[in-house]
Amino acid sequence: MREFTQRDIDEEAEKLRDRIIVMRATEIMDNLAEYSIEHPERSILPVDYMDKLVECPECGSAKILMPSEDSEEYDFTTVDKAYTYYCDDCGHRFDEPHYADIMSYWFIEEWWARDLEKHGGHIIYNDSPCPIWCRRTFGQSISQDGVFQELARESLEKKELAKERK
Repeated sequence: MREFTQRDIDEEAEKLRDRIIVMRATEIMDNLAEYSIEHPERSILPVDYMDKLVECPECGSAKILMPSEDSEEYDFTTVDKAYTYYCDDCGHRFDEPHYADIMSYWFIEEWWARDLEKHGGHIIYNDSPCPIWCRRTFGQSISQDGVFQELARESLEKKELAKERK
């Protein structure tokens, strides 16, 4: 298989970005958070659920994690309370969550969500047709984001394999 140049990867990442990203969701999520704070009795989404990714101290996986089923009932209005969390990736349980910041939110095409997750992207699945990608980087083009660079490299490799099979 041939080696791909950074230019090849960048061009493919831009094509993927145009196919995957539906629209920016940061302002919508910010408005939902503000509404949830002002009207906790009618909260649409839990406030700390929207703002935080919990990193597993064992394997480093960062996801929006819920407390394990055997912990006390989770109160979304209390962020500082300790709970027992469970990491799906490595099975580690921990009480003290380490939060990773989300820099922006993006609605994405549903069929790409698993691919983004596979390459380290963090996704909020909801009842809408568009999952939400929680982007953890800032100040660079989406196509330069590490997740998109990995997707682009994989896409180029698949295209190359398809050519070789013909």
